[in-house]
Amino acid sequence: MRLIITYLLVAIIVTSSLVAQESMPYFSTEFVSNPQDDNNIVVSGWKGNGGGYKAIVFDIEKDSYKIFDIDLPWGTDIKSVEINAKSNRIAYYKSENYRPEYITIYNYLTFEKIQEFKLDSNIKKSSFSKDGSKYFFYNSTENQIQVYNIDDGLLIASHDLDPVNDGYTFTAFNSFADEIAFRRDSTLMFWFIDNQEIINTIPFKEEYTFFSFEDKGKMFSFYYDMEKEGKFKRVNVIGVANTADGSIKYTRDIEYSEPNNFEFTSDMKYLLINSQTSQKIYDIVADTLVNNRFSVSAHYNLIRHIYISPNLEYSLIIEYSTQDCTEGGNSGITERFSTYNFKEKTQIRPLINTFVDIPLKAAISDNNKYAVINSGRYRDENVLVTIDEKFVKYLKVNDAEPALFIDQAKYIGFMYGQTMKFYNVETDMFEKELHTGLGSSTRYSNTEYYYTNIDGGRIIVMNEDTINIFNYSDFSLNKTIILSESGIGKNNKFDGKETLVGYDGVKIIKYDIFDESITSDMIEHIPDDFIFKAVSPNGRYVLYGKYVRNKNTNYEVGIYDMQTDNFRLKDLASDSLNAGSEFFDFGLIGNLPIVWYYYDNKVLIGLFGYIAFSSYNFDKDTISEYFYSETQNDHDIHRSYLSNDNSYFIRLNCPWSYSITQLVDPQSSVETVTTITGSVYPNPASDFIKLELNASTLNSQIQIFDAYGKQVVSVLYSGEDIDISKLTAGVYFVKTPSHSYKFIKL
Repeated sequence: MRLIITYLLVAIIVTSSLVAQESMPYFSTEFVSNPQDDNNIVVSGWKGNGGGYKAIVFDIEKDSYKIFDIDLPWGTDIKSVEINAKSNRIAYYKSENYRPEYITIYNYLTFEKIQEFKLDSNIKKSSFSKDGSKYFFYNSTENQIQVYNIDDGLLIASHDLDPVNDGYTFTAFNSFADEIAFRRDSTLMFWFIDNQEIINTIPFKEEYTFFSFEDKGKMFSFYYDMEKEGKFKRVNVIGVANTADGSIKYTRDIEYSEPNNFEFTSDMKYLLINSQTSQKIYDIVADTLVNNRFSVSAHYNLIRHIYISPNLEYSLIIEYSTQDCTEGGNSGITERFSTYNFKEKTQIRPLINTFVDIPLKAAISDNNKYAVINSGRYRDENVLVTIDEKFVKYLKVNDAEPALFIDQAKYIGFMYGQTMKFYNVETDMFEKELHTGLGSSTRYSNTEYYYTNIDGGRIIVMNEDTINIFNYSDFSLNKTIILSESGIGKNNKFDGKETLVGYDGVKIIKYDIFDESITSDMIEHIPDDFIFKAVSPNGRYVLYGKYVRNKNTNYEVGIYDMQTDNFRLKDLASDSLNAGSEFFDFGLIGNLPIVWYYYDNKVLIGLFGYIAFSSYNFDKDTISEYFYSETQNDHDIHRSYLSNDNSYFIRLNCPWSYSITQLVDPQSSVETVTTITGSVYPNPASDFIKLELNASTLNSQIQIFDAYGKQVVSVLYSGEDIDISKLTAGVYFVKTPSHSYKFIKL
């Protein structure tokens, strides 16, 4: 089936990403091939403007898909596609820039190229044999059927049709039975290719137009138009007849003046009819029109079924939409493939995991096992996925955005103004709600939400000046903190647990939101022309930028390490940045010494430009592998969201996808502390540790950091036992003035 699409595919330049995504952006579907085994559906088309020809093979039974590249030069015209289920082969009838036409045959399970046949202009029809081992060609000039062996490409037979024509004209191959249908006036004749014998002749009215063989060749479809009483114009009639005797099984009036194509379900109970502007489904047994009203993606320009299962249980659908990502013309046609439940009139799941239309909000669960992504520019669609980007389900919430997970991912809090409603992921129902006292009804509210399991669980809601802390057990307000009265200052970062980290211009201030204790550390040796930009949630790294008249024009950034009292500089300028980018922003990635930045790249595409993203690792002095951004721009559609413990982030990519990246593996390594072999004992330890230090380092201040780089102990060490009994089990690091030691707490 060839889909008739009237949209013009827009040329796209997409920002390059180090995170591989195969979500088929701007995929222009040309053909949908159903081998009528209700198993594999092959969708063929072009990926973007010059992006190469692709085939997506959907395995219905296994609920999976594979994407294959097809080696076709850009500009190749695919005229038709034929598929054979028995041999798992698919044939593309193509022409390339006015060159001779070809038929190329692949295995559609692997897309290994099997054979290619060069065609001359006399070849008018072609077909697989029943078992898929041979290929038939009808040569109209020679009036012959030529039979080729597919594996070696050799001609094995030529059959002269002159003796059987006798006024008959070639009509169609029946690939289910290795037969050919010929037509003369009001008669159809069927001719068997192998023994070149006429096997049947049946009546077929002159006004009928033959369409195709159906039901494994036992039936055939046809259509005609007629005048009908009460109708303003002539109507089309689609019919199905038995191949054996020509008897009409049923006919159906349709509304279109001329259908572009139509297709039956494999059980021959339902008929899918496509026109250029719409699509209808008929129950041809009951002679009724099926309710085909979609309850999905109301803003999409067009939704089409591309496959319908027997008994109308489910279908595959494509949603077409023209999306605008606002930045540098990143707009065009997107196509989303989904399974669709006819009974509930809802999507079951997307068939490509990372496709979420215009993802704008996201949250990672408190146990780092799940994430929820909100698609909300024109609707609020919330998708639950695993941390390794596997689809779980659509949530039955389409009017709100996610704020946070709580209680080991049992609940997701959705915001309705200042009210947080808690959605049970297992039951798909809202069960309770909390009035937060903060937030707004706007999408770009600066309110942040956290959950910590301290003291039976706390829900933390904060904006720039106020923190409301609620008891999870009964949602009662535990306390309210006014930051302007706390002495911590502005530009605060929360560590996701208990500590708010701020900067007052000369020192880093750490504020425990539960006991309201304050500690501070002075910052020295910062060059005068560098201005504070951000601080990491654990308070270790402080980021600065070199500004001239409050504008960063030199693209120099500096990072100060509170543990080592070391200030490092990096000039992020490149050819594109030096060209005078209008936009430039930067920040820290979690608790790591890595700076993300973005800029308006005008060198590559002239005056319009596009937003380019990158990141730099100060420890490794290299471009980082992380593709991250955390801008506050209302129009930003490439935003990252960190997990509460800063070990994962989810990156949203307009207009179609997301990616989830792990920053730190808490069980095995830490990127924020340098490990040097040393002596700490016992190791592992449960209650205490001792250090083997030389005399010069005794009576020095030592710190213990957890796997996330958060300081948990600070003591003046003089050789006594260090109490670690209150620490949770895991990996820790002890830092002395000269070394770092790793140990395990049992």
